[in-house]
Formats: sequence, structure tokens, C-alpha cells
Amino acid sequence: MCHLATLSTSHAHTHVRAHTHTHTHTHTRTHTLPGAGFAHPLAASCDDGSVRVFHVEGGEPGAHYSRTLAHLQGRALAVAWHPAGSALVAGGADGCIHVLDPSSGGCVCVCV
Repeated sequence: MCHLATLSTSHAHTHVRAHTHTHTHTHTRTHTLPGAGFAHPLAASCDDGSVRVFHVEGGEPGAHYSRTLAHLQGRALAVAWHPAGSALVAGGADGCIHVLDPSSGGCVCVCV
């Protein structure tokens, strides 16, 4: 199962709904407004401890996989974007808050 976080932009608004049918399959339906001409990042925190980044492109259906960031110890329970898009913050089953750099994919710091 994955938990999703979108980075808001002034160009468009994205609605994302995730449906989990089993423990191993997650289906994501994405509807993007208003149209072509932009890319919108989407982050997912996953049960395997990974934080994955996808891009939703205007005028294109679905989300496109971009990269996997640093893995957390245990499950990644939640993820949120910094308002400027310069970092992702993930909460893990280890009880820590992890600050991740979406450009390098590395962990910037861990708050215990």
C-alpha cells in the first residue's frame, strides 16, 4: 500500500485517489486539470520503506514513474512535500521523521 502526496502548483490542480485491492497491488487513478504544458510531481510512501516520485503530465493520462528515493528502516507511513518542492518529509514505522532530497534521492537528515 502507498500513501500519496502532491506538490501544489499555481498552474493546475490534481486529484489523486489510490485504491488498494490487496497488500501487493495498488491502483492509482489520476485526473489532471486543465491541460497540457506542465509536469506535476507526486510522491508515494510505500510499505517496503521506499518513497517513490511520479510525474503527472498535463494532457497525459496516469502518473509516470520518475525515481525511488532513499529507503527508510521499516515501512514508510506518510509523505509530504515542502511547499517550495525542495524536500520531502517522510514518517516511518521506526518513529523517525526523514527529510529527503528529491533531486539527489538521498536522506538529508533524520529527526528522532
